[in-house]
Amino acid sequence: MRLAGREAMIANRQAKNALRRNAGPDIMPELNESDLMGSAGSDGFQAALRAKKEAEARRQERKMAAAEAKHATMAEKVRAHQEREAQTLAMFREMAKGHKLGPAPPQ
Repeated sequence: MRLAGREAMIANRQAKNALRRNAGPDIMPELNESDLMGSAGSDGFQAALRAKKEAEARRQERKMAAAEAKHATMAEKVRAHQEREAQTLAMFREMAKGHKLGPAPPQ
């Protein structure tokens, strides 16, 4: 007869627990000290820190280059706008020279 429902779950759990108890300490593979704690001779942690700092420096350099390029583009746009504005004002000044400003002469 096959167990069903809660009885099946309990029996399954008991079987798994029995397997774990009988397995003993052979479950864990043998690890040496350098694998667990890192070897004293390697500078893996220092190398990782150095790589992280270098990556951050490269990221900042790219960011600064992008900001400088954006600033140069905006400066060029401002200069072009000011140049167009100066041309427009010069045109208006030329137009004003030909006309006498002030009240209209009496007729």
